[in-house]
Amino acid sequence: MKFAATVVTLAISGGLVAACNVAVDSPLGVRALQQTVKPGESVTGKVINPDGKITVGLQNFVTHEITTCIYSGGKKKFTCPTSTDAEGLYVVGVTDTAHPDDGTKKAPVAVTVIDDYAPQVSVQDKATEGEAVTVSLLMWGARRGVTVKVFQKGDKPLISRRVQTGGDGTGKTTLTGLKAGDYVLTISDGLWTIGRDSLDSKLLLTVTK
Repeated sequence: MKFAATVVTLAISGGLVAACNVAVDSPLGVRALQQTVKPGESVTGKVINPDGKITVGLQNFVTHEITTCIYSGGKKKFTCPTSTDAEGLYVVGVTDTAHPDDGTKKAPVAVTVIDDYAPQVSVQDKATEGEAVTVSLLMWGARRGVTVKVFQKGDKPLISRRVQTGGDGTGKTTLTGLKAGDYVLTISDGLWTIGRDSLDSKLLLTVTK
């Protein structure tokens, strides 16, 4: 979708200001209305800023098998069916012929029988040396093992810790001893991942002296 916008360019050395009107593309996007669904239920959502011919598919993250979704251009909404025996992580993928440079826009969805499952993480993004950093887990399902990893450089985690959620699906762990630097966190239960290795989110932590 294109709209008129004014772009202002400053020529610092000459003290000049130039303005011109150009056409700017609104970026293509996708939003799934559910983070998780039960097997056999449909994944629904909305395509953001469609322009051309829209294709929506639901891809199994492990097998890469793709199911074609139903798209309603007038409402910009899609519906993706799931089978009753297909648990796992899936990805809604949207492409638009009018946005070839945008590639495929993706939104992860878990198909699972786990009750009250909509994983979330609460953690600060800044800390000082010596400060304890608490990682809080919410809605990971009752009595499930979740691994918290902290990376700085390379693929080997500096910290790897297993957290067991309670009956309410919550859990907590505290990180200590982190030196000044930039860190990336990954939280995963084997089905859903938030952080370094996820599809749509990054958990960054900066520790200063």
